[in-house]
Amino acid sequence: MKPFALTARHSAADPEATNDKLKLLWLGVCKADFLYKQAMEFDDYLKGKKIEHQFLVTEAGHPWMNARHYLAETLQLYFKEGPPFHSNAVLAPTSASL
Repeated sequence: MKPFALTARHSAADPEATNDKLKLLWLGVCKADFLYKQAMEFDDYLKGKKIEHQFLVTEAGHPWMNARHYLAETLQLYFKEGPPFHSNAVLAPTSASL
């Protein structure tokens, strides 16, 4: 059993309630990150459990600029007006956040 399957078991048991409680579940990772494989597995797990989330994969290495980029992407989603943003799409970086 993957570690996240154990820690996320309560959320995965009732995905509809989990989705209602969350405004945004966001994950970001770059392809060169040492946690890339685990992030991809976690994304697949969330999709399989139908837990709505956003997942951004970038090409760059692991520089501090990624944190700035990820923050810009996340804040735009979190503070957007309207209903909570739910999607399992992989996001593409925007030019405004680069």
